[in-house]
Amino acid sequence: MVRRVDQIAREPKLARRGDAMQFLPTPMSTRPDSSVVPEGLEEVSYTFRLPVTAIDDVGALLKDVASLKAAGSSKDSARAVGEGGKHYHAHFSVRLVESKWVRFEFELITSKVSSSRYDPISLLISKVAPHIKSKGKPPETSGLLGVTYELRSGEWSPTVDLPFNVPGGGIAAIPGAPAIVGVDVEFQRSEAELPLRRAFVSTYPDAQMLVVRLLLSFSSAFEDTLVTRMLDEPHKFLSWFARPKGKAKA
Repeated sequence: MVRRVDQIAREPKLARRGDAMQFLPTPMSTRPDSSVVPEGLEEVSYTFRLPVTAIDDVGALLKDVASLKAAGSSKDSARAVGEGGKHYHAHFSVRLVESKWVRFEFELITSKVSSSRYDPISLLISKVAPHIKSKGKPPETSGLLGVTYELRSGEWSPTVDLPFNVPGGGIAAIPGAPAIVGVDVEFQRSEAELPLRRAFVSTYPDAQMLVVRLLLSFSSAFEDTLVTRMLDEPHKFLSWFARPKGKAKA
């Protein structure tokens, strides 16, 4: 069910001063290396593609990715896993599409893998970045960032009242008294005004879980700072859809 965001609720936790937007912080748990993993974050994936002409040598790129520990490859693709310390690891894949495009997917998953079996994420990035053509600086990329949060319903609540029923027609005609337990919203502002494109919020009472999924337009240099930006950028929107229990509504 897709509904415009202004049909379900006003934007929570969003303060405005003129045309400027300000985002209120959401609790985060810190790692010893001073990076941060947002509470409840399960995975975040960055997908982008580049024309073949933007890659210096596609074959060499695939070969370099395949040279990493426990990596794999085929004629037109390669994949690898990057070790990221105690709190996450990365899945990376690159694939030639129709001999015209090179598709990249870089995914962070909040679980640990063995450092003896996999190379660090920083090495993975250093293998890939030199193959993306740039003029003496880290290569810029643009694509879509998808993120999933799984929050304990005993500690978090949705900013949209869930579940709810729809009187009259529609699903009311379905036997079993169904209730809407999730909303999928699309944002109408331009990407320049608001990078957030879609959001999905749902409650799962049996699992005592609140799930929030976000999809954003995203741009970043392909360098070590990419990891931090992937963790940080979507987090400022979480408070639009979920709040720690005990906090008053905005």
